[in-house]
Amino acid sequence: MTQQPFFDPWPEPEELEPDQPEYDIPWMPPRHVVGVTVPLDVAIFTGPDVVVRATRARAFSRGLEIEVEAWVRPGATRPVDDVAHVWEQQEPRFGVRLADGTRLGHRPPHGPPDEDAGPSTLAQTGGQGDALRSSRSWWLHPFPDGDGLELVVRWDHLGVPESAAALPLAPLREAATREHVLWDPPPPPGEDGLGWFAYAPMSGAAYGSSLAITWDDDEGEDAGESSDEEE
Repeated sequence: MTQQPFFDPWPEPEELEPDQPEYDIPWMPPRHVVGVTVPLDVAIFTGPDVVVRATRARAFSRGLEIEVEAWVRPGATRPVDDVAHVWEQQEPRFGVRLADGTRLGHRPPHGPPDEDAGPSTLAQTGGQGDALRSSRSWWLHPFPDGDGLELVVRWDHLGVPESAAALPLAPLREAATREHVLWDPPPPPGEDGLGWFAYAPMSGAAYGSSLAITWDDDEGEDAGESSDEEE
């Protein structure tokens, strides 16, 4: 008696979408470089129910990735009361003030551009956590000038007023000189004619002071601008 196989055969695979090309996007951390991790211990806000601190940075020659963590005392959490504005209530707002006074992250996503500011951008690169502890990372590009900058938070939903703390840049700038470039970067977007949408950050994920890109292809003669900032 022939025994039937235990497992059913694999189904025929569906036709796969072609792989998307890889790009080197300036307002995201480089994927061909190992940045230097620098522990931070910067208290941005400390209250009886909420604590917000910058806990580490990864330094690159072209920018900084800053990790900000928030802790909430058990029993102090509040349910989100407006689904339409859940992003406003479930985590603190975060921004930076550069040495020249430029504010990044001070405007809500999709806000009007700040015509007086420079080309710096602040983009959220990741996040995880729950109601009692969360962690968010932010990419600041390019590496800022000056001796330091201010980290700014505000969380109206949990009673955190606008609060700021200084972040010295000298040790981070030194760390950036020790980055390890693994190999040549992928090409920048726009060279193959994919245009602005291949280059732009995800909606609501980046807050730029004033970003202009000039294309080499025919369709990209006009500069694209992106300036979604948080208040």
